[in-house]
Amino acid sequence: MQKKTILPLLCGLLFLSTSFALAEDGSKVLVTAGADSLTQAQFDQMLVGMPPQLKAMMDSQPELQQSMLNRWADFSILTQEAKAQGIDKEASIQNKLKDMTGRILVEEFIIRNTGKTEVADAAIQAYYDSHKAEYAHDEMVKAQHILIKVTDAGNDEQVAAAKAKITDIKNRLNKGEAFDVLAQKLSDDPGSKMNGGDLGFFGRGSMVPEFETAAFATKKGDVCEPFQTQFGWHVIKVTDSKGPGFTPLAEVRDDIKNKVQAESQQAEVESILANLKKKFPVTIH
Repeated sequence: MQKKTILPLLCGLLFLSTSFALAEDGSKVLVTAGADSLTQAQFDQMLVGMPPQLKAMMDSQPELQQSMLNRWADFSILTQEAKAQGIDKEASIQNKLKDMTGRILVEEFIIRNTGKTEVADAAIQAYYDSHKAEYAHDEMVKAQHILIKVTDAGNDEQVAAAKAKITDIKNRLNKGEAFDVLAQKLSDDPGSKMNGGDLGFFGRGSMVPEFETAAFATKKGDVCEPFQTQFGWHVIKVTDSKGPGFTPLAEVRDDIKNKVQAESQQAEVESILANLKKKFPVTIH
């Protein structure tokens, strides 16, 4: 496996987050790997602040937690072997570790020393008014979908099986079964199935061509006939549509608030740096 693949696979585990409550017995050991161990409290700390969608998946699929523990063990074993080989003592690696430590400290420093100012509604409105072109949109549709994945498009048997399954789903929809319920039970799209297959609003150019064609050709409230894309077989239900216009402020308020806060935070950082440079003079040689 290439480095670009294994690093997100293993390192990404350490930055996942959720809102699970801390266990009463935080010292309980969940997994050991060689000389290393992970306690309940450490695991819970890793999981603080997980996005709601991912948390829902964790709650409904306990095997995902088991997978995370397995990934942690893999990461720990590789770390221990790297140290056993003395990799952490090499000068180039020491420099990288120093840089990583600095990044962590700077991030924590900025969190602790900035972002105290609340964003007023007037500031959000002013940003929206001055950047309104950014929120213009062409025709859009809102849809739910169910995917039956095909991992090998060249395997006729697999393609046929997926087609048969999506056809059966379409028949069940025609008989009155709820789209969101079937999506949660049967869809192979992990990003939308927990929301009943809901994809929200999207415009042209944001989906693969076959998907876009089906979505924009389907009337509001209708379910299209099964169709195939590079991902597998789909059915779509269009739940809403809107013509060209501007996304309402209410729908982008949180996004704008984050942008304004980021700009404010950057200004605070620049001010802090200006003062710190009096304490820590900088000379470019």
